Amino acid sequence: ALDVAPPPLILCEADAHLGRPTLEALLSSAGYDGTGGLLPPPGGAHRTPAQLLDGVEVLGLYFSASWCAPCVETTPLLASAYASLRSRGKGLELLLVPQDRSEAAFDEYRGRMPWPSLTLGG
Repeated sequence: ALDVAPPPLILCEADAHLGRPTLEALLSSAGYDGTGGLLPPPGGAHRTPAQLLDGVEVLGLYFSASWCAPCVETTPLLASAYASLRSRGKGLELLLVPQDRSEAAFDEYRGRMPWPSLTLGG
């Protein structure tokens, strides 16, 4: 167990003075530079962490898995809200942090989501 919680992320420029890492810096340090490790939504184009965050005011990390019944029930509701907010020009992005146990389950479940994802086990 960790004795110290990891530092919160800086998700806006106003917090930059706090010395916390940005999501882009964390993704890059974990090997997610370029497009490696970030999967586009179905039918979407690959993006770098910087491209993913361009114009984003709110970033949601969605920890979810196909074996989690509440997650499976929540995903279509979240997808609908996401599409509605994005269509109105809101600076929202979601990023799936997959918790699936197999690549096949992950691929099938991810296909229901209109947002990008980290790779399984990434």
